[in-house]
Amino acid sequence: MRKILVKLRRFTRPGKPAKSDDNQSTPAQCPKAGTPADTSASATQGDVGRAQQRLETQQQPDGRLDSQAEAAVVESTAADGTGRGEPHKAVVSCLETLPAELRRQILFAISDISGLDDMSAITCASPVFWQQYQLDRKALLEHALHTTLGIVLVDAYAVQTTALVCYTKDTARKSAVYQAIDEYKISRSGAPGLILGESSEQDLLSMANFFRSIVRPLALRYATDTLHKFDTFSEVEISLSKMEQTRILRALYRFQLYCNLFRDWPSSRQDPELEIESTEKLALLFGLFRPWEMEEIDSIYATMFRKYEEVFDAIAWDLHRDNPKFDFWGYPNTPPGARHLEEDGFFREYIRQGTAERGLSLFYNVLCINDHDDLVETMDDNMDVSGSYEDLIHTTTQFNRRVEYPQEGDLAEEDRERLPFAGDREDAPPLAWVIMWKGRYSNWYGDYIPQVFKLGGYVFWDRERLVKEAIKGPFLRAREEHQRDFIII
Repeated sequence: MRKILVKLRRFTRPGKPAKSDDNQSTPAQCPKAGTPADTSASATQGDVGRAQQRLETQQQPDGRLDSQAEAAVVESTAADGTGRGEPHKAVVSCLETLPAELRRQILFAISDISGLDDMSAITCASPVFWQQYQLDRKALLEHALHTTLGIVLVDAYAVQTTALVCYTKDTARKSAVYQAIDEYKISRSGAPGLILGESSEQDLLSMANFFRSIVRPLALRYATDTLHKFDTFSEVEISLSKMEQTRILRALYRFQLYCNLFRDWPSSRQDPELEIESTEKLALLFGLFRPWEMEEIDSIYATMFRKYEEVFDAIAWDLHRDNPKFDFWGYPNTPPGARHLEEDGFFREYIRQGTAERGLSLFYNVLCINDHDDLVETMDDNMDVSGSYEDLIHTTTQFNRRVEYPQEGDLAEEDRERLPFAGDREDAPPLAWVIMWKGRYSNWYGDYIPQVFKLGGYVFWDRERLVKEAIKGPFLRAREEHQRDFIII
């Protein structure tokens, strides 16, 4: 933000004093959506903190906000509140004196350089820029989302538009799934920015809020936790390249898209399950992605798998039928509220899948919980016993998909086509994938790839990061140890 504001000083005349309007001399609270901008109100850190908390706690598992959270705009969730604008108060005051057209250009320039973040900061720091933003909100959100997400915008848009598909009743849901996937195919074939013109302003706000409150912090948390496994003594802040960010973001959005389309209703609902077989699901959605992109999704799921296993171990006794809190139940069957979380138990497998398929919002919430009682309560409220993702990426399902729904990638593998490393590009495999398969095309992923490669997140990292000794050593040792798993028959 500092660099941007320094560049923007040229819009102001040297020596021109800022207006002495008291209402503009202090950082202002971001007004809520749907209400006029109140330039006399000043924000407190508590106000911003509460706004953040509302957005994070009211996010629904399918990626949408509830009715109260929808009323809060993306600007009210600025990462560090009005304090971010304090050091630049004088500069902001000078900018506020500019004509409306120049203020508009400044907002577009900021959104073009840094996307959502700094546009949020300046609108929170200045009531004048807040009012200017209100006048051009849809256009600015479109511009900022396109700048921030790039090609991943297509996946973010699909998540937004499919958020209610899993709640479609009975047989209509199957048609809704087919239609949603057809629309997703069309979106993928065009320019990412074009789809925003079809979005309502409310959809854009929801997309921005979901990105800022769930997807982005989850992506940073994933990258930090994964990379620190290789260098546990490093305290350097993780800095991701643009391509690394793209890989992680698209994997997160695509997993959420899978949840929106295919996750089952909570077990309390009596409607029949979605009548689409795992083989067809695999072909319908995951068949749209290249095999290394599928491995990106499965690497995210591997992290969720590991985390939920740790959580189940931690809360198993709290929800066990033999826990004294269930002594009131005098019948032989399982008491209400008790769960079968025994290690390697049949029910645990399905609870793990069903809970993971509740989506990114629940997962991020679980990652942020530090209190044991809060964790027990959250999991008790959100665990589900129905899920199918692990069956979907099983080797047997992949074999069946090749027979029933053959793809071009299968033929490329049979022909032993070469797949060299072509650089860190959106349409090319990462170096780790090329090394795994020794430069040959392979259309296998999921259970076919050993867990050690997923937990290391190798398919996310650029060549520059992969060749560093801390990562290269474990990767090459794992490749040597599992070399028989990468033989193309």
